[in-house]
Amino acid sequence: MDLDDPWPVEEAQILGRLARTDLAPDDRIRAVLSAVYNAERTEFAGDVLLREFEEASYPEKPYLLNVFETFYDMRETVYRLKDAQALAAAWEAAAPERARDTASWRDFARQHAALMAQRARRKDAPPDPDGKRKTIYR
Repeated sequence: MDLDDPWPVEEAQILGRLARTDLAPDDRIRAVLSAVYNAERTEFAGDVLLREFEEASYPEKPYLLNVFETFYDMRETVYRLKDAQALAAAWEAAAPERARDTASWRDFARQHAALMAQRARRKDAPPDPDGKRKTIYR
């Protein structure tokens, strides 16, 4: 799958694109990437990504697992991480041949959660959308 740069669009435009039933898989992933990279609200980007992973067909799911990693690293959040882990586990149960992809995702999610918990213990960390604290490094 050859993906161009994410589209710089507003939340309403992203939802409008994803609502289209004729949108090609590459374009759906591009719209999700646009949410991850450009949406102001972490919650919006995370919810879009979770919904798209849940509704995506089999070939798109490995790409979306990578987008999950980008989302969690870029946003430095644990927003709905357990939901993402549950979706990946359900996909692995339905497609055991993808266990290598989901094992890599599980390792990432575990390490990311531990890192975010460590950062949350810092007193100067700003709040994360789901109530935890985080540190933003620039």
